[in-house]
Amino acid sequence: MPQRRIIGFVTLTAALGLGVFLLPAAAGMLWGTIGAASVTAVAYGIHQHRPARRAPWLLLGSGLAVLAAGDVAYAIAATSSGQVHSLLADVLYVSLFPLLTAALVQLTRSSAIIRDRSGLTDLLAVVLAVGLVGWTQLVAPALPGTGLSRVEQCVLVSHVLGGLLVLVVMVRLAVAAPRNVAVLLLAVGAAGLLASDTAYAVAELGSGWRPGGPAELGWLVHYLAWGAAALHPSMTRLTARVDVPPDETAATRVGLVALASLTAVVVLFAEAVAGAVLDGVVIAVVAGLSTVLVVTRVVDARNKHRHAVRRERHLRETSTSLVGATGSAQVGEALRVMVAQMLPAGTPHRLVFALYRPPGRRTDDLDFVWSPRVDLDQPLPTNNTPRRSLLVETRLLPAVLVEPLGGLPATIVASLTPGAESVAGRGGAALLVAADRDTLVASRDVIEVAAGQATLALQRLAVTGAAHRRDRDRYLDLVAGNTNDGVLIVGDDDRVNYANPAFWRILGIESQAFATWRDIIHPDDHEQVDRALRAVRAEDESSGMDVQWTLRRSDRSRVLVEVNCRPLLAEPGPPGVSITLRDVTDERRREWDLLRRRLETTAPGLNRRSLRRRFR
Repeated sequence: MPQRRIIGFVTLTAALGLGVFLLPAAAGMLWGTIGAASVTAVAYGIHQHRPARRAPWLLLGSGLAVLAAGDVAYAIAATSSGQVHSLLADVLYVSLFPLLTAALVQLTRSSAIIRDRSGLTDLLAVVLAVGLVGWTQLVAPALPGTGLSRVEQCVLVSHVLGGLLVLVVMVRLAVAAPRNVAVLLLAVGAAGLLASDTAYAVAELGSGWRPGGPAELGWLVHYLAWGAAALHPSMTRLTARVDVPPDETAATRVGLVALASLTAVVVLFAEAVAGAVLDGVVIAVVAGLSTVLVVTRVVDARNKHRHAVRRERHLRETSTSLVGATGSAQVGEALRVMVAQMLPAGTPHRLVFALYRPPGRRTDDLDFVWSPRVDLDQPLPTNNTPRRSLLVETRLLPAVLVEPLGGLPATIVASLTPGAESVAGRGGAALLVAADRDTLVASRDVIEVAAGQATLALQRLAVTGAAHRRDRDRYLDLVAGNTNDGVLIVGDDDRVNYANPAFWRILGIESQAFATWRDIIHPDDHEQVDRALRAVRAEDESSGMDVQWTLRRSDRSRVLVEVNCRPLLAEPGPPGVSITLRDVTDERRREWDLLRRRLETTAPGLNRRSLRRRFR
């Protein structure tokens, strides 16, 4: 469908251009129609493709509109009064280049085509300096014999110099992205504009410009190429934001730019010493453009410095919070605060913590007390990059994450576990931040560094927790390791945090690391255990409760245990339930055997059968 629109636009523009040469009397109306078609193509391309930044394309469309209006004014003046020059047309033609300058400033911001425009501004400064020297030394000495006024001379130099600058920028873009169709079309259009403007200037220096000649093909190519560039889908890459690399400008390049900026001053001084300033307007224009380039360079440097200072401050605050974190909840809060501070105020975004644990395998020794948290049953996507984060489209993530992320277009997936591949294969935790793509690109480095620091904090907490549990287990082994009563500590997540050797002997199984009580107790006995744990956890007091359980051993035999359950609400460490089990199977069997023997030795005359039935 986009190709059909481009073919239709090219066909219409070519037909109108053919009419310009075949019907000179209607040239003004035809040029206006061609300009209107190009402006319409730009507007439709903006609406259809929705680029990340619309400003440069709107400015390019405005430039096409101004150029078309100048062509119409020029044609009207030529046909009505017979004048070759029109003041209105000259004003419109000259006003084209400020619009194109503003468009190029917007277009060369960090994007998928040019990540840093500092090199481009340096190149333009040198081109301006060379153009000024060439004009004053080669072209200006030949102008007095042409009969052109100062205003007409300024219009000529603005046409040539402005077209040259536009072509340089477009060629630089084309070199940076040789496979981008929109960039190539913009470069072709800029070349056509410069070619026709140069032909116009040469004709004016000679016998004068005559409309309808082949030199006007350049302007037709300019209209056609720029309109087609806006219609092509690749136009969105011109403003798609990417990471901005650090500015490592060499000292020699800075010196070259400084010399180029001083060229206008040197030329002005040389002409003043010679006796008269003949090219004051041209020198002023070049000096103004050089000032714009220098200001652009300074503004870019200031923005980079401001961003770096802001990023360093937020990372320092986040690092301080992570160093003092005593639990995973504080780590999550530090990350939430950092993301809220880094993103521009009012930016719609969502933050989600994702946790993937492969079935039957525990991947950490830390309880992730996070909110909002999503437990995954499948790994997150990965592209095996060396970075610790991925920037992906939200729709490509598991469906369970789409709703918590608010349906925002792009998401950063930053790993919170050691190893860049941990979230994808071995399981682990990840920080997900969803927002628009431009915002995430600008904040990706900071989020990635903060995620790395949070990973270290989580590792520290895991190692500290493991050390505390090891010391606790050693203490409990000293206290309860030699007793015949089983001691079991169950966390709120049903995980067995401690079990002494007597507990495993009672059940007749071997120790199982990182197991839950459901993995140890036979499924037929889950109901009675679950009922007791719910009752204990619902109590606010620590007095506990006493019950009896009948548990099935691994050999399918039954064991009767007396159980005391007590909540560990006020104890140091994570909350849970302390369970003490005493095997009373043999004791109950001896009691029943003693009772049975008593019944067997009951005095004659009593109904022994009824007594047995009563105590059965």
